[in-house]
Amino acid sequence: MTLRVGWYTTGRGAGSRGMFEAVRDAIGAGTLDATFAFVFCNREPGEDATTDAFFEVVRASGIPLVTLSSVRFRKEHGGSRSKPGEPLPEWREAFDAEVARLVDPHDAEIGVLAGYMLIFTASFVRTHRLL
Repeated sequence: MTLRVGWYTTGRGAGSRGMFEAVRDAIGAGTLDATFAFVFCNREPGEDATTDAFFEVVRASGIPLVTLSSVRFRKEHGGSRSKPGEPLPEWREAFDAEVARLVDPHDAEIGVLAGYMLIFTASFVRTHRLL
């Protein structure tokens, strides 16, 4: 049975890109019985050149790319940045709800957090299987 994987990343470094490419290549070689349902990134095109290069790799692989800028979302909602040791700011619930709305139609069976630089809210974790 082919596993449908959702891939969550900020896409800002060589490590997260390397993990993606290794899994993509293993799927392509038939050594991993899986398919990418989507790749989600909490950045949007134009925010960072490294992330934009990653987007091109995803698109060239024919995988659905879903983006939502956490920075833009936070600013639009008048939110503050998360602080270590403190509860997540209120805007994060709204952000994760929007992420869920965007990725849920892709029907992933499991989500892989590969260089995803945000902490998911409890409500998101309760409704999505994540690794």
